Amino acid sequence: MEQIKRMLGQRSVLLEFMLITIVLGMLAVYLSVITVEEADDAYMNLEFSYSDQIPYKETKMEDGSTVKEYPYNKFPYYTTADKFKLILYQVLPFIAVPVYVVGLLGSGMFYYYKRRVKTPYDLMITSSRKIADQNLDFEIRYESKDEFGKLCAAFEKMRAALAHNTRDMWRAAEERKRLNAAFSHDLRTPLTVLKGHVDYLKTYYPDEQMSKEDVLSTIDTMKGHIERLERYVASMNSIQKLEEVRPSPAEVSARELLSGLRETAVILCDGKQLSFEVNATADTVRLDPEMISQVVENLIVNGVRYAKQTVTITGEITGTTCTLSVADDGPGFTAKALKKAAEPFYRDDRQAGTAHFGLGLYIGKLLCEKHGGQLIVANSPSGGAQVTAEFRTLSS
Repeated sequence: MEQIKRMLGQRSVLLEFMLITIVLGMLAVYLSVITVEEADDAYMNLEFSYSDQIPYKETKMEDGSTVKEYPYNKFPYYTTADKFKLILYQVLPFIAVPVYVVGLLGSGMFYYYKRRVKTPYDLMITSSRKIADQNLDFEIRYESKDEFGKLCAAFEKMRAALAHNTRDMWRAAEERKRLNAAFSHDLRTPLTVLKGHVDYLKTYYPDEQMSKEDVLSTIDTMKGHIERLERYVASMNSIQKLEEVRPSPAEVSARELLSGLRETAVILCDGKQLSFEVNATADTVRLDPEMISQVVENLIVNGVRYAKQTVTITGEITGTTCTLSVADDGPGFTAKALKKAAEPFYRDDRQAGTAHFGLGLYIGKLLCEKHGGQLIVANSPSGGAQVTAEFRTLSS
């Protein structure tokens, strides 16, 4: 029974509609013909039953046969009940045909609507209302291979795409809010310092209470903070450009990709020991090599900054993923840094007073997510910091 239902569910909607229409149309024609014939027979039989009760005149023909001539209007000679029957037998053929056609085809169409149309129709109407109300947290499920099933599947694909895009949009908006908040927070210090120095100059310089050395020292300090503000603005512009970047996947040789990463690591690890152990189980992989190189270079730079002696790069490249980890033998991440290291402009106590803005891991996280992966911040078993970048292969 389930197999029969499955076969019926896979049949074309148009084919089933045409089949039902043809079968019911033929049935309506058949019943109409039977009804007309039966009505004619009943009419003739009723008329024949009154042949001896209605006055007639016999006429002899030339060949000697006798012909009965009945009056033209025989209707008054019938009983009331038989009069009704005669009218019914005459009218029935004109009524039966449209009744059969409309009744059978109408019933068939109603059955067809209930069986094949109503469920997907109600499903899509309900879904469209939810989407209009910006409610995308549902799933459109209609198990059928027919046209309505394909339509519902396409509708579900559209809903899923809308939900994904909406989540990405909200995530981007939240990320932008955090970025702006971090940017505003970090601007306070140089702005406060600049304001203080301006007030200091306004107070003491007009009265010549400041020596030339004090003035130059104050100006140098202000210049340093202005340059810092310029670097902040440049960093924000870089992040905005990165947010607009889309991966450009290409078929890349895994061996060539690893060779390039190793050469870059050797240059960046100048003065530090490098351990590079990355396995490749696929000959080629579809990735954006520039995006991957940018992420790994940022991770290596961070590792070199905090490593005591050694930077270790491990990972694996398969036909579907590329995983690369950079670990150092430094102090590792603090508990707070493990949670916030990949946030924009985050700096721990070790970075205080430096020109480092804490954007490397944030940029890595941003690019990993654009490549379908993620950035994982952790401490290695040996105690140093370990950051893992995961990328997924891209189809286009």
